[in-house]
Amino acid sequence: MTHRTLLYRSLLLWALFEIGAAAQVRGPSGASVLTSWMRAVIAPPVALVEYLAHTVGDLAGGFGDARSLASKNRLLTEELANLRSRNAALQTDLQATLQAAESLRTLPMFSGTPARCLYRDMGRGLLLVSMDTDSPPSIDRDTPVLGAGGVIGRVIRVEGRNCWVESLTRSAAAVAVTTPDGSIQGLAEGTGGPNLEIHFVSHRASLTVGQDLVTSGADGIYVPGFPVAQIISIREGGGPFLEITARPVADPTTIQSVWLIDDGDATEVGEREGS
Repeated sequence: MTHRTLLYRSLLLWALFEIGAAAQVRGPSGASVLTSWMRAVIAPPVALVEYLAHTVGDLAGGFGDARSLASKNRLLTEELANLRSRNAALQTDLQATLQAAESLRTLPMFSGTPARCLYRDMGRGLLLVSMDTDSPPSIDRDTPVLGAGGVIGRVIRVEGRNCWVESLTRSAAAVAVTTPDGSIQGLAEGTGGPNLEIHFVSHRASLTVGQDLVTSGADGIYVPGFPVAQIISIREGGGPFLEITARPVADPTTIQSVWLIDDGDATEVGEREGS
């Protein structure tokens, strides 16, 4: 047996005696000294594990909070974009309303309800408009509708605050027209395109390109005196009447704001102007 081996065995025996003694000796708390030693040895790794667990939990919570904040930021960004879009639409509507109101200052006096164009189907010559009032007044079928510059058409269906409007350009739509001085009468009919055809005007009528046409009131729907169209071409046809094409003064393809005319008040205004 070498001296090294003897030394190792001696140290091992000493360690065993110390462990045995520590297992028998009690400390102030009543626990053995060996238990205190084991706790002292185990405590640092346990503390390290707990620290790492808390750190991982904090990191996970931080990542979760970051994702939540990113999601909220995205929602706020989308909401801001929607608000900006709505603000731009409101500014456009306001500008269109002001322009339309300015253009209507030269028209005969009338009482009406403002409405905003929501949808247009020019293939069928229809517009969907919504009244701006919270409690919309009673609007009837055939209520005349004005836009920027003049007549747009008439109401054909009412759905609460919304109304379907038949444009003057719709195929077979018609309005009785006359020259501003009332000397020449005719009937403006829609073609399904951007222009109107003026019928029943005699070859002897004195008309020129650029001549303005207004409502005559003969159709019983539109009050006299409102601008309808401007003549853009006149041809001598083979029949007893001129072939006349006119362009509406109020463009239904770009209109934003309209007015639904109160028939009763407008009729009274027309009668007073006529007298």
